[in-house]
Amino acid sequence: MKLYLFLLGFFGFGLIGTNILLGYASVAGLAKRLARGEEIADAVDKIHSRHRGIYPVALAVELPVISVLALYRAELGRSHYAYNAVYLLLAIVCVALSLIPQAAFSLWWTFFGATVFSAGLLIFKLLADANLAKALAKSAVLPLKK
Repeated sequence: MKLYLFLLGFFGFGLIGTNILLGYASVAGLAKRLARGEEIADAVDKIHSRHRGIYPVALAVELPVISVLALYRAELGRSHYAYNAVYLLLAIVCVALSLIPQAAFSLWWTFFGATVFSAGLLIFKLLADANLAKALAKSAVLPLKK
């Protein structure tokens, strides 16, 4: 019974957060390729085609590739906040139902399953942020002071 509840929480939050997880993974991979100096224009065109409604300015103006990745990362952050709100709601319900031992015990296993998926999501977020920072540092052109 515990395993079923754990899997319910894991896959339930997995359905909500898979798009965010895959977005962070693509930002991390593209930023890593950009930091190595590889050309990623084809992948950026895919990001443009998927998110036309989100970035009308980015489509109208030629932006550097790193700027498009940063915009995409910022959009993922908004979705991640909504995910965290649902996760916080589950945590509050678990704590509130702790007065009823049987109900709380069942719900805690669901919460643990959601926590495992959320930890993986956090790892990919940190990886994407680190790779994006490396790519930004490598592509930054600072004027020299004389």
